Amino acid sequence: MTELDPLHVPPRITEPLRWEEVDSPPRYAGTTDKPVQYAPVVDRSGVVLGYVWASDEDDAAGWQYRRAGGDEAFNMGALWATEFHEAKEQGLTPSAALAKMTRAYGPEDPSHIVPESVRQAPNLQALKELAAESTEKRGLMSSERPINPRFAEDMHFNFVSGPPRYRSHTDKPVRYVTVADKVSGAVLGYVWAGDEDDAAAWAPSQAAGARALADGGHWHARLQEAKERGLSPSAALSEMLSAPEGNRGRVLPDSLAVAPNAATVKALAAGDQPTVG
Repeated sequence: MTELDPLHVPPRITEPLRWEEVDSPPRYAGTTDKPVQYAPVVDRSGVVLGYVWASDEDDAAGWQYRRAGGDEAFNMGALWATEFHEAKEQGLTPSAALAKMTRAYGPEDPSHIVPESVRQAPNLQALKELAAESTEKRGLMSSERPINPRFAEDMHFNFVSGPPRYRSHTDKPVRYVTVADKVSGAVLGYVWAGDEDDAAAWAPSQAAGARALADGGHWHARLQEAKERGLSPSAALSEMLSAPEGNRGRVLPDSLAVAPNAATVKALAAGDQPTVG
């Protein structure tokens, strides 16, 4: 056997690596240190879920969820991120995309941009600090400048306890249904409910990515409406089975199943394939 020279490197390893770039859809930059335009996004009850922002200087735009908005605020971001992606593909500037999104949604939708609410922050970090304030009482920062003189009046968002909501976790047994994409049939996620802890929520499929998160806004809104009408979690779930249509997805008939707890359904959505009852 020939002894290998430890200092010898095969020629094929010394050749320069060649990276072949593949086409990917255009995207706005996700960060900027320049001034940004932004506007609050609220749910049907007027609770601020987060902020959409845009900066033409750096061709940047994105969604900043409000920490106090919880899972609903985080999940709703997929809808607004998708809107920005589509606007970029259409060749719109970030500010034009923001204007288009403001017109596209209204109070009847799970979330919408507050009309005539566009403001300016000195940079993206300032907006992130605003979104992180769990006890925020004002919609404007002291350093902000209105985009338009008619917006010069101070704007106030009064955050109250909010509408009644089901709990988002339970370690008691739950029932759940499967929601699938209307076009492809791929699973988008699961709606689960447990009466013992008055809990119910949407568990987006990790494999479905942004489509699952975006569709979550519809199911979150339906659960909230059911709670406001005084329905039990299981009654809300039954209502979804009888009226299965969502935005991108629909509840599959005969998909009602039982799991030992909410964590099991979330694990199923994450792709862990747990054993359920």
